[in-house]
Amino acid sequence: VLGRSCAEKLLVQWQPDGACLRLALSKSLGVGIIAGSAVVKLPQLLKLFLSQSAEGVSFLGYLLETVALLIAFAYNWRKGHAFISYGETLLLALQNGAILGLLGVFGGRLLACAAFYAAV
Repeated sequence: VLGRSCAEKLLVQWQPDGACLRLALSKSLGVGIIAGSAVVKLPQLLKLFLSQSAEGVSFLGYLLETVALLIAFAYNWRKGHAFISYGETLLLALQNGAILGLLGVFGGRLLACAAFYAAV
C-alpha cells in the first residue's frame, strides 16, 4: 500500500520521512473513509426494515443519489484510478440500492425499483 521504499523506511528502519508520512496519512484517511462509508447508511436500512414503512423517505431522492454515485464510480473505475480514492461511491451506491429495494417494497414502488435495477 505504501510502496516498498516507504514501507521499509517507516516500518523496518523506523526513519520518519516527510513524504512517506504524508503518503501513510493519505492512505490511512482513504481507508478510513471507505470503512466509514461501508456502514453510514446501515442505521437507515435497519430503521426502514424494522418499521416496514417508507413514510417520509424520498424514493426519487435516493434514486438520483444512487445514479450520481454510480456515474462517479464508473468514471473513476474506467479511468483506472486507485480504488482507495473512489471506493466509497460503490459502497454508498450498494447501500442506496438496498434502501431503494426497501422503498420499493414498503412504499409501493416495486415496479419502478425493478426497472431501475434492470437498467443498472
